[in-house]
Amino acid sequence: MKKKASAKKENIAVELKTRGSKARQDLAQVFREMRAAEVGKTHLPFNVDRHLSQAPFHRGLTASVVKRIRANKRKVVVLDKGAGTGRMLAGVKQFSPRRIHTTALALGNALAPAHKSSINQVVGGFGLRVKHKRKFDIIYDCYGEDYHLPKRYVKHSIEVSLSNLKPGGELFTVLPLTHRSSRVNFTVEEGKRLVKELRVQGLKVTTKETPKRFNKIEYVDLVIHITKP
Repeated sequence: MKKKASAKKENIAVELKTRGSKARQDLAQVFREMRAAEVGKTHLPFNVDRHLSQAPFHRGLTASVVKRIRANKRKVVVLDKGAGTGRMLAGVKQFSPRRIHTTALALGNALAPAHKSSINQVVGGFGLRVKHKRKFDIIYDCYGEDYHLPKRYVKHSIEVSLSNLKPGGELFTVLPLTHRSSRVNFTVEEGKRLVKELRVQGLKVTTKETPKRFNKIEYVDLVIHITKP
């Protein structure tokens, strides 16, 4: 079973490097929808102007940032994987403007002038394909890339984020789980299997499930917090 899972992961990585592949086409479609703010019009909510308090993991994220600031004198390096207007990253920065280095991964031109002063670095592109020059203490993805990717690419996206973390670094992300089988989203049972697969890799994973409703559709937000060994 492990060999099959490894092969699947490797194939996705290869596909993403192959011009004209289905994976590249899928990502291009998601990219276009997110830039046009069309994601969510008929399916799931999409908001590029999120406040820190609107993140389903805001308490855990805040606690992690504050703990790291108090623990040592070096800068806490944070990546927002889908920054939108930058409002949420500005909220993180306020805990210690001098001690927190912020990087915004941005798909389009949504960053608001009011928040740009809180962002130390802006990186354009899709998180699955961007190669960062630094490692991060904290990466979070709030209703962004992981939430809207076709499910075939979600585990790979999470693994890419983990590869960009320092040892002991933390990843916060959230996925939608539907009650009916779908090509796009995980079912509740598939979400549980994904978490189990991550734990098998020796990762510390905690989760929280929150029932949600949008456009008369019932689903579940699966909030995931992973600490890298």
